[in-house]
Amino acid sequence: MTRRQVGILLVTHLLIYFLHCNAFTLKCPDSSQWYLRSHSKCIDGEYLCLFDTKDSTYKEICGKGEEIAREGRKYVLKPNPTEADCFPRRYQPFTFSSVGNNQCVFSKSFCQAKGLIAASNGTTIKDRTCRCDYRQNYDYLIPPKDPCSCKPAEEDCSCYIRKCEDGKIMIAGKTY
Repeated sequence: MTRRQVGILLVTHLLIYFLHCNAFTLKCPDSSQWYLRSHSKCIDGEYLCLFDTKDSTYKEICGKGEEIAREGRKYVLKPNPTEADCFPRRYQPFTFSSVGNNQCVFSKSFCQAKGLIAASNGTTIKDRTCRCDYRQNYDYLIPPKDPCSCKPAEEDCSCYIRKCEDGKIMIAGKTY
């Protein structure tokens, strides 16, 4: 082999190595793996894995103990651990511990079933609520506890098309 061929082969191998080895984005361990990761990464086991708002990536930190955030909030790096609201698609109805967690615990419900629309987008501490789209003649198959909205994580929010008698219209589940 000539020097040129060896050089090309070497450059190719280096490119493959660097592209392959750096082609993933760090994700924090699942809570079931947190203890193992903390003790393999950090000598004292004091480990955090938090979202870095500056770089939009997750970072692992040793030497920082547990951080507790209020309801509806979690910890992020800015560059030090700082409380921040849950992402809009998630919520946290209880205090947040940075040990074993890197994001707010619950995903908000989706109002995607046929005839179902959002009644409220919820908050950082409450889930989204849904309702049947009465403007399109949808009504609840099983009436929810709250007549104005339904909680998909807690009750059946199924809707069906309700037929109205001739000359009558449906307004919020009632025929007039």
